[in-house]
Amino acid sequence: MAFRHGRPHASLILVVEHFLFELAVVRTWQQALHRFALQAIEARHLRVDTDADQLVCEMYGLILGLHHDARFLNKARSVERAQRGFNCLIDSYRNIKPVS
Repeated sequence: MAFRHGRPHASLILVVEHFLFELAVVRTWQQALHRFALQAIEARHLRVDTDADQLVCEMYGLILGLHHDARFLNKARSVERAQRGFNCLIDSYRNIKPVS
């Protein structure tokens, strides 16, 4: 039972605390990726019209797909496929004009 005497059971509290910790880790990781994307745009490694939020969303989607395929499905070559997807993603945002 999740509640005892009107109060949450200790195991439920631990699950919620763990979830909140994991959420904070993901947010911190995404914020760092966002900063790196902005730096790459500013340095002209990525196109100036790059939407940093969209790029982070797409990178995060690749990571989730990799995690799912590699860990849960034990799918062969999932790391290789994720790496290829990441390379394609970065290439799609790469600044092809020479940096002066």
